[in-house]
Amino acid sequence: RAPSPNHATLPPSRRRPRWVAVIIGLALLVAGAGVAYYKLRPTSVEHFKQIKITKLTTTGNVTHATVSPDGKQVVYVVDDGAKRTLWLRHIGTGSDVRLNAPENIFYWALTMSPDGSYLYYAYGGGGPALNRDLYQLPVLGGAPKKVIEGVNSPISFSPDGKRFAFVRKTDVDNMLITANADGTDERVLSVRKNPNTYGSLFGGGVSWSPDGTVVASIAQNYDEAGEFWNVVTVPATGGPERPITQRRWYEIQRLSWHSDGDGLLISAAEKQVGAEPLQIWYLPVDGSEPRKITNDLNRYASFSLSADSTVVVSVQTDMTSNIWTVPGGAEGPARQLTASATGAEGAFGLAWTHDEKLLDHSFASGAEDIWMMDADGNNRRNLTGDPTTDYHHSVSTDGRYIVFVSERAGNRNVWRMDIDGRNPIRLTTTPANNPRATSEWVVYQAQRTLWKVPINGGEPVRISAPGTVGAAISPDGKLIACSMESDARPRIAIISIDGGDPIKVFDTDHRLPALLRWSTDGKSITYVAKQNEASDIWSQPLEGGDPRKITDFKANRIFDFDWSRDNVLAISIGASISDVVLIKDVK
Repeated sequence: RAPSPNHATLPPSRRRPRWVAVIIGLALLVAGAGVAYYKLRPTSVEHFKQIKITKLTTTGNVTHATVSPDGKQVVYVVDDGAKRTLWLRHIGTGSDVRLNAPENIFYWALTMSPDGSYLYYAYGGGGPALNRDLYQLPVLGGAPKKVIEGVNSPISFSPDGKRFAFVRKTDVDNMLITANADGTDERVLSVRKNPNTYGSLFGGGVSWSPDGTVVASIAQNYDEAGEFWNVVTVPATGGPERPITQRRWYEIQRLSWHSDGDGLLISAAEKQVGAEPLQIWYLPVDGSEPRKITNDLNRYASFSLSADSTVVVSVQTDMTSNIWTVPGGAEGPARQLTASATGAEGAFGLAWTHDEKLLDHSFASGAEDIWMMDADGNNRRNLTGDPTTDYHHSVSTDGRYIVFVSERAGNRNVWRMDIDGRNPIRLTTTPANNPRATSEWVVYQAQRTLWKVPINGGEPVRISAPGTVGAAISPDGKLIACSMESDARPRIAIISIDGGDPIKVFDTDHRLPALLRWSTDGKSITYVAKQNEASDIWSQPLEGGDPRKITDFKANRIFDFDWSRDNVLAISIGASISDVVLIKDVK
């Protein structure tokens, strides 16, 4: 065995002074400390231990909001049902300035530039899935300018304001990307394979750390135990992701670093929606337990943080709904079947059986279950009784089965059970939503694409292009009505149950997410639209022509509806009140 070379026997070209080794060792030590920094350093201050919540708006129809870095101004979106408007509120004076004329477009992911001069938002755009185009709007007036295409999350600026991070989604990948502030020089930091994602415009967010070393992102995950959400960090120069927390959250919607870097604020729920609405939490990075900042019955789906992290702006939402029936194709006298003051009866599922019984989604048991009742509201009983979540149910066209989404196996899978609630079986093993069934097939939505699976189980088959959601099956089981949402203006498309290109496409102003139902005679598609702050049901004839409004409820919100075989309308109707609130850290 040859002796190992030492410093004395190495040739001059391979020798190095001891001070070089010392420097290298110190560099490695510093690098290791940097990697462990966010995990090991103690959190010395309990942020937002005492808070004060102040309501800034009272319109009840705010969808998004963001606070300026100095915490003095708020930009928010008002949705009147048909159009949306951007407003600027000066917090100190309470004055409001409209930033644009009302437009029939949707705004997502509002973000202020680090200097507070520009508003960034995503809207419109084509391409795959939920990607939109990012625009920049001068807050003090001027025309919007497109910055970059293909954005699928709110953006977050680096501490020096020169770059921003965002998420882009394809049919296969979910990419965490950074780019220059003008949209140039894109760099991919990390890639996830669907269905594991970095979230979306509706539920997702990224945040650049105060020291600029890492980008934090919401992460939606699927494993053998089911679906869960957590927060991960990725080096700002690219590299493998690392989880900040091992906790398996039920849902996380937004996040932002606290200015001292000791932790993040997240809007999250530990348990299913019926048991716990989204609240704002403080998540330390040292591994200690997260702590609720808000703790009430309202929902805080999104929020924005000032630069010094003393001010949080959030959209606070309160939702209630009850079930009514209206005979005669919505022309008869309405009858109220439920009278919950705080619940959301039928909000996430409402369907008639063939023998004129109603299946409704309810929180009455403390969990989200599917209940059955007579057409007059009597003899109500729980069909699922599972401690997890069951919702988005419908009845097969032959009346034999109920198909629904359940989380009892960990993921959001499609299940089938007999019409009386017995013999539940799982039909999908991957995340799925909004099932509808014929006597042979179950059509469902996965990754914003329509699929079908045999009603007795088997291999799923894709039947639509990406961007088609909200399926409804015709009474004869041959056609599917769906919402095409791959561009700025959603449309209703008719496709065959066997798949293929759309047979017909109609321009409509239906609400998103789409609620589509075939009329009892199969001659038209009915859907929910909102005009002048009131939701109503409209009808689009299959043979063409202008859509017609068929109800006049003047309701704040229609959550779900269905038609019986005798043309009786069942409807979940109520209110979703959303306003901007200011949350201050009271030291």
